[in-house]
Amino acid sequence: VMDIALIAWFGGREVLADRLTTGELLAFLVYKGMPVVVAIPVVVIAGALSGAFTGVMRVAFQVPSFITTLALFTAYRGVALQLTGGFALTPFPSWFETLGGRIGNVPVPAFVLLGVFALMHFLMRHTTFGSAVYAVGGNEEAARLSGIRVGLVKVLVFATLGGLTALSGIL
Repeated sequence: VMDIALIAWFGGREVLADRLTTGELLAFLVYKGMPVVVAIPVVVIAGALSGAFTGVMRVAFQVPSFITTLALFTAYRGVALQLTGGFALTPFPSWFETLGGRIGNVPVPAFVLLGVFALMHFLMRHTTFGSAVYAVGGNEEAARLSGIRVGLVKVLVFATLGGLTALSGIL
């Protein structure tokens, strides 16, 4: 996950706020009756939107992403406290525990890691977006002069980080 941020020269602290609040959001959605199989993609999309917001703040207003992340972290923790009332929301379906379990001797998150790795490898090596990320990370001005929409690439990188961070927070 962090490699895409490092390639695009953004650092990696931006993921903190999303990861620490996705569990509460997932618990709240399930507590309110949303099926877990629906709630998980909703939480990942919410993480991507949060990342995109951080990217927009960085690109449009030149607010350092670290500052945006700290502000969002504070806001998210407040929202999580309001949603949960400060208490654990239970019960989750028993099968949900398998996300942290094992298949044979291999932890389930290892399979998720392999899936994400394959997806990101394909995205970075075989798509225009991946080439644009490398170009922006290598020389932002040259990328801009060659017609790459640098701001859009940055926002999409932050959105990708947000979605993947939400996924890791779920696990």
